[in-house]
Amino acid sequence: MTKALADMTAEERQACVGMWANAGESLVIIGWTMDMDEGPCGVVEPRDIGLPRVANTDRVTPRFDLPRAWGPDGTPPKGKWCKRVLGKGRNQKSWVGEWEQTND
Repeated sequence: MTKALADMTAEERQACVGMWANAGESLVIIGWTMDMDEGPCGVVEPRDIGLPRVANTDRVTPRFDLPRAWGPDGTPPKGKWCKRVLGKGRNQKSWVGEWEQTND
């Protein structure tokens, strides 16, 4: 069973920054809050705008089975931009990470 953030050391929590996690019924991304002494204990819901909100670390469980949203240092995941022609001068660009398969 995966440990909750509250059961991890500060170093383990820091390594989880940028990972998807379960927080109760919500799927969130583990982030930093302004309280750096506490370590990463904020979460960002995909529809959030702004800074991570403080989370109850007892309820936040990292999802090691999902690809990262970003690296612990804030870098984007490895991948590339892919362009798809939709027709009539319309194109669509999307970011495809290394864990995804493309049809190129």
